Amino acid sequence: TLHCDTIEVTNPSSDTLWLDDIVLARNVEWSLPQHQRPLRLLPGQRHLLVVCWYATAHGSYHDTLCIVTPCGSACLPLLLQTRPTQWRAISRCGVAVETPIEVADQGQSLLLQTPATVRVRDCLGRILLECPSDGQTASIPTASLLPGLYILDRDGSPALLLVR
Repeated sequence: TLHCDTIEVTNPSSDTLWLDDIVLARNVEWSLPQHQRPLRLLPGQRHLLVVCWYATAHGSYHDTLCIVTPCGSACLPLLLQTRPTQWRAISRCGVAVETPIEVADQGQSLLLQTPATVRVRDCLGRILLECPSDGQTASIPTASLLPGLYILDRDGSPALLLVR
């Protein structure tokens, strides 16, 4: 999903400042909503600049925001860290239930850090794959699975496996 946050920009000078050139170095996952440009800052004025990003998978997303002024340019490194999706709910008794979920693309293997054998089950609990561990990791060949949601048994704790 699209997420946005703000960065505060301040004009410390005694002159009005027009900022036309506000850019992202990569401009792939990150964006600046166009309605913010050009930015006019009166002397001493502060303004919140909106920066948005769209993560396509979990991991790290880097970019650099550069604001060019008549006195030079200022660049700010941007970093977004995303985690795998988790489902969380509260039961009628007030007990929190949190289910870790692993995400894999169809046709690629999913490598899990586990010393135990991993079993992939369908929604009825039937074992579809049994993937032995080498003592440290187990590889799940997702090519044999259709896109969908599966139950992943590893180390005695179930999780969900989403194959895309």
